[in-house]
Amino acid sequence: MLIKTTSHEIIDFQENPSEFVNLALDTVEKQQSETSKTQAMQFLEHMCGQIDGALSYTIVMLLQFIDFSLVGGELSDIPEKFPRLVDYQESAFLTQTNPLIRMETCLLILSAIGYLVSRRDDLK
Repeated sequence: MLIKTTSHEIIDFQENPSEFVNLALDTVEKQQSETSKTQAMQFLEHMCGQIDGALSYTIVMLLQFIDFSLVGGELSDIPEKFPRLVDYQESAFLTQTNPLIRMETCLLILSAIGYLVSRRDDLK
């Protein structure tokens, strides 16, 4: 996933917090750099703003990923406890991503698309 926090960014967070904050602000708000992360976030925002149902679907799925990660869910639990995640059960995001990184990624995306919710009366 292009938006996922990388090990390099984690090192930056620990060694150079101001640079990490600048990257986070650019990813969530400004999107001025030409990195794959900011471009992917911009694309996702555009899709959520233009395609009917995309914002609601994205939010629901992000919350499901967070819930699964918070409870320490096992992949075998998905069909019974997290049926919305069945289509993603074998994805790299669920099988190869640390739960903390998964949650951070979901929260970062929610931060970036949150302003779209305030524009929609049906989602307030």
